[in-house]
Amino acid sequence: RLLFIDLPTAVGFQPFQPSFNDSMNEDNVEVFFDSLNSVFSEFVGCYPKLLDYIRKGTLDIFDLAEDESEWIAKIQKRASHLYNAVFDSKLRAIMVRASDTQLGEIEYLESLAAGITGQPPNRWSQADEDNFARLVSQLASQVRAAESVQYLKSTLEDSEDGYLLTISDRQGEAIRQIIRFSRKERGEVERIARMLSDQDSFSTNRHILLAAITEAARQLASPTATEK
Repeated sequence: RLLFIDLPTAVGFQPFQPSFNDSMNEDNVEVFFDSLNSVFSEFVGCYPKLLDYIRKGTLDIFDLAEDESEWIAKIQKRASHLYNAVFDSKLRAIMVRASDTQLGEIEYLESLAAGITGQPPNRWSQADEDNFARLVSQLASQVRAAESVQYLKSTLEDSEDGYLLTISDRQGEAIRQIIRFSRKERGEVERIARMLSDQDSFSTNRHILLAAITEAARQLASPTATEK
């Protein structure tokens, strides 16, 4: 039944009759086995393709290029440093998996995929694959944010406070700058911030006010801006 009925039906052929007739001629049989072999080849290649998809998602999370050399070692090192810098329990659990140095590449990808979706990839449905794609973007933002905080903390002196300012516009211009000030200047910073955020002082919409403050920050942080 498997050979004469189920497999032909599965690949779009009419079932073969148990007695010799036109359906059993040599050409029909050859075409059937060509189709069956093609399906088996695709089936065998499905899991490697899924692992490659997971690999690309993992690289996206850590903002690495697809042709990055020694990518696992780089992720392991960054994940190990990030573990103590993140507070979200799920992200911390993923960093534990990402920093594991005892696994081969396939097992490493399977471990990460299971940590991200809660399901090992050999049990994924299409819904799990879609969920993985959605979570990759979310995790990439969380990793960038955690690394920014870590970078800011490592840059500021004990006597300093500050912000990491990042502004990008639609033309592709980007500004990334550490804004430093002393602890004693914190009060002045908060006083000016209250003035700027007091919407009642401006006859304009909130999003316009926010855009104006962002533009002012961009101009002040521009490399061409002069100190006054």
